[in-house]
Amino acid sequence: MKGFPDLQATTKVLSDQSRLEILTILMDGKYHNVSELAKKTKIKSHTTSYHLKQLCELNWVASYKQGRNVYYYLCSEDVAELLEKLMNISPIKEISSFNESIELDKLKKGRSCYRHLAGKIGVDFFNFLVQKGCVKLENNNLELTDKG
Repeated sequence: MKGFPDLQATTKVLSDQSRLEILTILMDGKYHNVSELAKKTKIKSHTTSYHLKQLCELNWVASYKQGRNVYYYLCSEDVAELLEKLMNISPIKEISSFNESIELDKLKKGRSCYRHLAGKIGVDFFNFLVQKGCVKLENNNLELTDKG
């Protein structure tokens, strides 16, 4: 018999900076191997593997093997939505380097987040579709028009 949701297990996973970085990278909807994730998070491969194992146990991340490589991906849109919501309510960190500044500018301009376009390009594209009558937004309901 199933019991109550284990929120402590969820918050424990989210409390680790390295796991958060891995999840954030995986929000791009692409498949990444351990080496890529280790390089991007600046942690060792075996540590990355450890974190991925924990995320797989929660069924947040899944993997597939191709040749000698194992590729990991975010397997739940709910996890991506949770992370986005947490990002919206989280305090903003100060930028401490030129590289962080460049990365932030790129993210603001355009990015994909799990399965949707985001950033300024995403907003501009959405506004263009509304302006051209391809979609209409009324009372928080988005509808595709006949023209769209």
